[in-house]
Amino acid sequence: MSNEQLVSALKQIEALVAECLKAVGSAPDKPASRRRAGSVDKAGRKTLSEHMLELRVKGVFSETQTAREVHEKLQASYPYVLNRVEVELPRMVARKQLRKASKIVNGKTQAAYVW
Repeated sequence: MSNEQLVSALKQIEALVAECLKAVGSAPDKPASRRRAGSVDKAGRKTLSEHMLELRVKGVFSETQTAREVHEKLQASYPYVLNRVEVELPRMVARKQLRKASKIVNGKTQAAYVW
């Protein structure tokens, strides 16, 4: 094949592709849009902060509680990892759902939470 034949074949292919894309409704210059994953239905599911708010309603936070103590109390309703509890407690303080305090455990001062 000569260069002229290759160029004419490529132009024909380009025209066919443009026609197909017009039929589909997508412009050849635009990349195809990505689909987002559907949102998960959270009906009936409680978040960690909702479980902690239930503990607050039950009066657990009437006395200062360390993250480890809160984690132990949460194990009865749902087995969360201690690290998640340690991260969520300061967030709840920032949202003013709990107050931060301190507590001495084994001679060391630890962050504790109270309501």
